[in-house]
Amino acid sequence: MKRALLISLTLFFTTTAAVQLWAELSTVQFSNANKQTDFSALLSSVPPVPPSVRGRYQILQTCDTALNGPFGQLQSTAWRAQIGQHCLITANNILRQTPQFSFAHLIVASAEADRNNINAARAALQSSQTHAPYQAWLIERRIQLQFEAGHLTKEELEGLLLTARGPSILAARYAADPNIRAVILAVLRQISPQSQKRFLDQIKAHAG
Repeated sequence: MKRALLISLTLFFTTTAAVQLWAELSTVQFSNANKQTDFSALLSSVPPVPPSVRGRYQILQTCDTALNGPFGQLQSTAWRAQIGQHCLITANNILRQTPQFSFAHLIVASAEADRNNINAARAALQSSQTHAPYQAWLIERRIQLQFEAGHLTKEELEGLLLTARGPSILAARYAADPNIRAVILAVLRQISPQSQKRFLDQIKAHAG
């Protein structure tokens, strides 16, 4: 009896380990090869969700590069629609297991924005902000998507101005894009004088 139980447990753990290994190896296929291969894999199928946080970050990073990188920006509407659909499914699959994964919410927002589902994109951005309000690189990425959606929140703008690169990023966008200036100024009026000063100092630096 004990021997049978031991054999059953051994088979169970061996099978579980094999499933996890397959998921991790699939992550390598999607995330560690060259970028063109990554995109080809994403076009053909939805990757499995790996068990490790690192593996999930790798898949999401591949999606982020495909959706927002220079190569992806040059591709056809059909190419972007297929990639976006697979990345949306992937991010939502990850969120079913780890709802607090802010980067996954960001990828949902990016995919929804690419499909012109602005309300869904804004909701996903809000979820990303809720779960990781102070991570500078996520704030920068969310701000970019908020600009694209024509919607800037007070919390994200003030958070951006508190990061090391934030004031210069915002000032550069303000200087380069006249269409976004009214949106930026409307939110700037709502934030603290200290944050306003950081932004104005950078505007002066760009002008000088």
